[in-house]
Amino acid sequence: MADHLLSPYRAVVSAQLRSQLSYRSSFWTNLAASFALGLLEFVEIYVLLTVSPVLGGLTFAQATLVFALANLGFALADLVCGQIDSMPTFIRQGQLDGYLLRPLPLLPQMMTATFELRRLGRAAFGVLALIMACVWLDLDWSVSTIYLMIITPLIGALIHGALFVLAGGLQFWLVDGAEFTNGFVYGSSYAGQVPGSVLLAPAKIFFTFVIPA
Repeated sequence: MADHLLSPYRAVVSAQLRSQLSYRSSFWTNLAASFALGLLEFVEIYVLLTVSPVLGGLTFAQATLVFALANLGFALADLVCGQIDSMPTFIRQGQLDGYLLRPLPLLPQMMTATFELRRLGRAAFGVLALIMACVWLDLDWSVSTIYLMIITPLIGALIHGALFVLAGGLQFWLVDGAEFTNGFVYGSSYAGQVPGSVLLAPAKIFFTFVIPA
């Protein structure tokens, strides 16, 4: 039964993957650009911790671990739910009406409508940063540590995925308010990747207690 329900989505995603991989030069260029985006965000952490070896009680290696877990969580959410960013376009062009006419749930349709494999580049950099942080910190690999390393990015992905869905839903009322909602979606990602001490007090309070990044 479950296989029957998932087969339409598998077919859509499979077709899109074949389409993207058929233009290999374009695919690898986009993948490299996505990887470079994660690298660029990491450079900011590097610059901050080069000027101040300890920032907010975190060393460079510790800040790298925080960055890697937060970045990986957001990258996974972006891979699965990032397409919902296009909700204003779907509404204006009438694509949403087409989705609503199909005998399938709306959200899974939107999540698979424009599945972009290039977003794996950002997730790949998150994994690389996590490996580097673990090597630099020489962690004690207990069961609880391994569990924390696995569950943290997954929970982060669920939180950011929920923000993507919430931001997409608000577009029914905001229409062209994607920039407004992106401030919270991408702002929470940024807040989670940097040591809290670099944020101004209002932003630190908001993203800690209102949007747990």
